[in-house]
Amino acid sequence: MKKAMIFVLVGMLLILGASCSVKQEAEITCKEDSLFAMNTYMTFTAYGEHAESALAAAKARIRELESFWSVTNKTSEIFLANHSGRKCVKISEETAEQFQLEDGRNETICVLE
Repeated sequence: MKKAMIFVLVGMLLILGASCSVKQEAEITCKEDSLFAMNTYMTFTAYGEHAESALAAAKARIRELESFWSVTNKTSEIFLANHSGRKCVKISEETAEQFQLEDGRNETICVLE
């Protein structure tokens, strides 16, 4: 569910973010911000009176997901699994959801090549 929500949020920001020059009867507040995470340069655009807080929330969520799933961050779950030497490693509920495990709190993941 969380994954779907972040993708919807990011998708909305990207779709609406074609340009900050949208004008209607009243001027629409538009904010943009960029971030390099997950080995990708991202630009987010948000509209409305809460645009800044929406951008901050989107960036915080991307950083959080990167902390779990980075292939280059030596403390991330995916890095640890990839470098486990075929040993099982514990994963968070967030990561377990991505692998469709029922209860990630007590789950492990084993890398078998």
